[in-house]
Amino acid sequence: MPREERRRHKRVPDTSPVRYHVIGGPRHTEYQLKRAANGNISRGGVLLMARERLEKGTKVEMELLLPRGGSDLVRHVVIQGEVVRVADEPNSNGEIAHGIAVIGGNEEDLQAFISYVDHILNRL
Repeated sequence: MPREERRRHKRVPDTSPVRYHVIGGPRHTEYQLKRAANGNISRGGVLLMARERLEKGTKVEMELLLPRGGSDLVRHVVIQGEVVRVADEPNSNGEIAHGIAVIGGNEEDLQAFISYVDHILNRL
């Protein structure tokens, strides 16, 4: 019997660079950004591949460098998210998959994020 799909948004592969930090973490005042990989992206979230395990419910701020419509130009976007899913085991590169739901950001960055995802979806 097929597994029921619970996702509201279609996901597409994406490798845009991403950095993040935990909001309200113990080193929040130092704003230590950590590099991570982006596994896929949707209008509602990001699959964040990180070396550290983040607990479900953790809030993060992510900085993404998104290409602008097929050009070499990029747009720096900052969005907030919440960890909603964590893989049990790391992948072969030692990265742990985290499902991050988008929960905030300024309107301009959120719109740029959604426009980027829509651009990818329209090319499929």
